[in-house]
Amino acid sequence: MTRFLGLAILVAGGLASAVPQERIVSKEDTDLIFGLTKSQWATYARQIAHPEGWQVRLNPLDTGLGVMAYDPKTGFGLSIQPLYANDDEPPMMLTVGSYYPEGTFPEFTESLKQQMAQGARDDLGVHYEVAVTFRRMTLSDRTLEVVEITITRASD
Repeated sequence: MTRFLGLAILVAGGLASAVPQERIVSKEDTDLIFGLTKSQWATYARQIAHPEGWQVRLNPLDTGLGVMAYDPKTGFGLSIQPLYANDDEPPMMLTVGSYYPEGTFPEFTESLKQQMAQGARDDLGVHYEVAVTFRRMTLSDRTLEVVEITITRASD
C-alpha cells in the first residue's frame, strides 16, 4: 500500500489553534501528483492507504479519478482531485478539500485564509500557485464546512 497522502490532514485534535501552523499540503505529494499522467494517477490513487476506520470512495471522472476519505466517527473528511486535460500530460490543477463538521472549524477570516495560502506557498515553493476557498456544503443529514486548496503550476 502507498502511504496516505499528507495533503490536507487538518483533522487532528486541537484544530482551532492548529490550523494556521499545520501543514496543509505536502510538496513531496504535490510534486508526485503533478508528475503523473491520468492513468498513472488512477493506479496510484487506488493504492493510497488511509487511517483505520475511514471510508474511502473513488470517483471516476473524465478529468481524472477523485479520492474521497471520510471518518464516520468524527465527521471529518478529505478529497484529492487532480484535473487532467488529456490522458498524456500531467494535471493542470490539483484540488484538495478538507471537510469539517459544522462548527468545528475556526471562523474563516480573511486573515486565516491568507495564513493558510501563505503556509501552502511556503511549503510548495515558487513553482506552484495556491488559492484557498471556504464554503458550507449541506448534505441530507448534516452541514460540512469545506476548505479547498487549489494548486496550479506557476507561470514561468
